[in-house]
Amino acid sequence: MAPDHTPNFADSADLSKIKLPFRWEMFDEAGAVTRPSAEELLDQLFENQADAESWLGEYFPELLDGGVESVSLLENDDLVYGPMSLRA
Repeated sequence: MAPDHTPNFADSADLSKIKLPFRWEMFDEAGAVTRPSAEELLDQLFENQADAESWLGEYFPELLDGGVESVSLLENDDLVYGPMSLRA
């Protein structure tokens, strides 16, 4: 009989195999790549385009406050679209 084994997070998810291919590249007013000043907005990765766009819709005011003027959506480092202004 096999010993009892309760799987934990490390057993059930090999982090190197999780695919989160979508991310936003962010640009300042001059068009240079930048990073927002708020730590919680850094390095966000998304499983699909809809999740990435939903996140942007929720956080674009904070991005603007952090010096981000425009964004481009990337999938595995390939441009999906952009740059797109965060201003109306």
